[in-house]
Amino acid sequence: MALTGQYIELSEVIERLYRQFPFHDEIKISDAVIWTFDVLSSLGIPDFYVEKTTNDEGDNPSPIVIENYRGTLPLDIHSIYLVRDYDTQLPMYCTSSPFKSDTTIPLDPYESSLTYNTNNSFIFTSFETGNVEMVYRAFPTSPIGLPMIPSETRIMNAVLYYIAEKIAFILWMENRLARDVYEHIEQQSLWYLASGSTKGSMPSIDQMESLKNRWIRLIQDPNLHDSSFRYIANKDRLILHRNV
Repeated sequence: MALTGQYIELSEVIERLYRQFPFHDEIKISDAVIWTFDVLSSLGIPDFYVEKTTNDEGDNPSPIVIENYRGTLPLDIHSIYLVRDYDTQLPMYCTSSPFKSDTTIPLDPYESSLTYNTNNSFIFTSFETGNVEMVYRAFPTSPIGLPMIPSETRIMNAVLYYIAEKIAFILWMENRLARDVYEHIEQQSLWYLASGSTKGSMPSIDQMESLKNRWIRLIQDPNLHDSSFRYIANKDRLILHRNV
């Protein structure tokens, strides 16, 4: 089944590390944080990241302010999902054009000519000033900045054994750990990495229904981006009228 969206703090994994391995003097929190980000990134779990929107609603960040065709991307951004103009809510298209100013010809009022691209922690837009609403994925972190880990046994063990394998490798290189012990930890780490990746990639029943509706369509709509994919998971229904 799919992930539940619940997370635990890295400190809980560190506590398990203390209980299960005799590495008490070798554990460094700074190293564990880096290794945790590494393993969670390599697992490739779609639903691991926290979805945020720059719309200033609830705990979400404020809209990205554009000045002189440029705005600053959020610091915690991992990947961009969708972008639109905050004021008009018209969708924006990603382009590689080096020309930033808006010189496009007028389009249908239901279509958008707004474009953007990203480079070096900035977003560059086709309009000089304004605000951008961006839906993006971010690493989930605790209030003090430590990574949060999905509360699923196989993923927690993937992080646990990945950190243990990194420590064990250093000890083995220093001739402080037997080779067979290191290889056993390495095998466990590889097994949980594969198992955690498979577990995290499994969609729920509702997600599978949405995926099915995206691919099986009575009428293919090539312009779903115009509505920010709002209706992409809606089911097509064939209504047959019969005269009585």
